Amino acid sequence: LLLSTLFLILYIKQNNVQNLIYSAALLGICSLIKPITLYLPIVIAFYLLIKKNYLNTCIYLTVSFLVVFPWILRNKLIHDSYVFTSIQNDNLALAHCSYVFADINHITFLQAQDSIDKKIEEQFATSSIKSFKKLNNIKGEFATEYIKEHPITYLKCIVKGITTTFLDPGRIAWNIAFPNEDIHQMGLNNYISKEGLIGTFKIFLKKDTLMVVVLTTYIIFLLLIAVVSILGINTFYKNNKDVFIIITIIVFYLLLLGGPIGNARFRLYILPFLLIYFGFGVERLKYWRRNGYKLTL
Repeated sequence: LLLSTLFLILYIKQNNVQNLIYSAALLGICSLIKPITLYLPIVIAFYLLIKKNYLNTCIYLTVSFLVVFPWILRNKLIHDSYVFTSIQNDNLALAHCSYVFADINHITFLQAQDSIDKKIEEQFATSSIKSFKKLNNIKGEFATEYIKEHPITYLKCIVKGITTTFLDPGRIAWNIAFPNEDIHQMGLNNYISKEGLIGTFKIFLKKDTLMVVVLTTYIIFLLLIAVVSILGINTFYKNNKDVFIIITIIVFYLLLLGGPIGNARFRLYILPFLLIYFGFGVERLKYWRRNGYKLTL
């Protein structure tokens, strides 16, 4: 993904179509490895269209599609479905939809997953068609309808998920604090979905006060990175407007597609990009140190 972004930036700066083709091909390979980037070419294409690069936009979309097309064709031949991956509807139903269901019914994330899974199985059992394609369609339709019925709650859950992604200390640390819990019951999301961020912190505080101190220190470190990164936004934008826009598009895309499920591992996708903001923030702090603090950035 980083290499694809680099070639995209080189294309923007040099207007070299070859770099654009490399970027699209690498992004297609990213999708074959991790489907989360599957729709990213479409998002970036909108930016290219705004820049009025119509022909190059078509080239970008075509190349990225051609890379993933063999897998789509394979799914059609084997499963009679043009769906790129079944994990898309699995995530929508058992992650996004379940999290909203947990928030509305004040139950844990795992309890919500069990409930949603049973509802889907009931619908599939009454269907006259028993196939992978039908089950996949039921998951997608059920989850989409439920989320449409609760858009505000879904938006709130996404904000909660983004916050968790930035501040989640990780499963290993959680395991240390909860050594006697079943591994399937561990994880911040299972508590946050029911208790909220503050409620989860209170539970954590009761379980292991020392670990709370350690993890709070780590969270403060993450917040420090976030604050310095925010300080670098204006400098980054002024010095590299197009690069800033591209990287910001990618960061927000990855955060939004993560949805309500916040996790430390999702931070791995965006951390390299955030460190670019952080670098500009450090430069801003150095400037203030040399020239004195000024309110205007």
